[in-house]
Amino acid sequence: MKKFTVSIVLAFVSVMFFNLTEANAQMAAAKRIPPKYSNSIELNASVDDVWNIVSQPAKYAEWIFGVKEFECKGKIRGAKINLVLNSGEKRYQEVSVLNKNERVITFFVTKSTYFGEAWVYRFVVKEKKGKAVLHYEVYLGSSDLKVKKELMGKFKSEWKDISEGIKSRF
Repeated sequence: MKKFTVSIVLAFVSVMFFNLTEANAQMAAAKRIPPKYSNSIELNASVDDVWNIVSQPAKYAEWIFGVKEFECKGKIRGAKINLVLNSGEKRYQEVSVLNKNERVITFFVTKSTYFGEAWVYRFVVKEKKGKAVLHYEVYLGSSDLKVKKELMGKFKSEWKDISEGIKSRF
């Protein structure tokens, strides 16, 4: 009987140990991935005014320079966007996060003519000394440095069109 009780206790302790280890591994904080490209612009506008513009994906072609063709199906999270830039580059993307409280809108690019893999970019609107600051961040899954270098020029060019377009509104 004593052997049986010890076996049951050991089995119970083993199960609890492995379950707790697994729970701790699942609860560990995720490592924050830095953007591969980022830039920002300070605007002479309120945070709410800037957020009201960037949080409406259906109106992007009105304020982002360099957009030749634009189609948006939907107005909020899940909105699907097809666009063609003046350069001829095409992109298909979807709004994956629209967080009004944190003023973040994230786009999941499912297909583009200038990068074969999916990628993500987002706009974050923050306040600094009474002015709005618009942040643009690009995240890539590829670890290919050659690909990343080629893309940096394209992201810089897009940022130029974005920042000039938003500046023209204020």
